[in-house]
Amino acid sequence: MRSLVVHDSTVSHVVTDLNGKFLEFDNSYCRLLKREPSELKHLTLQQISHIDDLSLNLKLLHRLVSNGQPFVIQKRYVHPDGSTVWVENHVSRLTSPIGNAVRLCATSFPLFDAPSWEASRRRHLTLYTETCALLDRSRNLRARLRRVFGWDRSGD
Repeated sequence: MRSLVVHDSTVSHVVTDLNGKFLEFDNSYCRLLKREPSELKHLTLQQISHIDDLSLNLKLLHRLVSNGQPFVIQKRYVHPDGSTVWVENHVSRLTSPIGNAVRLCATSFPLFDAPSWEASRRRHLTLYTETCALLDRSRNLRARLRRVFGWDRSGD
């Protein structure tokens, strides 16, 4: 098979099989992941993706394989030392001459403002968690009021 990726670029390129096993990648991708090519050949997308991003990523990959809908995702890769790097991946599929998905390919752009993006994500997650807790307490209070006073909001 001819090489499908450019081997030195300002962005990173990768080709995997349908299960996420790395088949081809450029030097930039190896640098982005802080991994040697010999190591990367034995890994899968699932093994280097941050656990909090994996579920959405796999859902989008399944949809891509099923119906060919390309996608863009902002996610984290995990380096061997446990640190992470944020990327924006543009993902599409390669098909056989009869239209069957045979490979997945992605172009990865590192997100250089990731610390501020990560801080914003954490703030939003905290606010979301607090809002859910407040709603839960509110539901509990309403249930107690109904039991104690026979309160019914339908007349409001």
